[in-house]
Amino acid sequence: MSRKHNSSARIIPCLDIKDGRVVKGVNFVNLV
Repeated sequence: MSRKHNSSARIIPCLDIKDGRVVKGVNFVNLV
């Protein structure tokens, strides 16, 4: 999964590395 491709359209629960920590993809709207 490319973050640059789905960064604004991701609504599925998934795990991403943000600031060196693992975060839920469903919360990406709060981490932008």
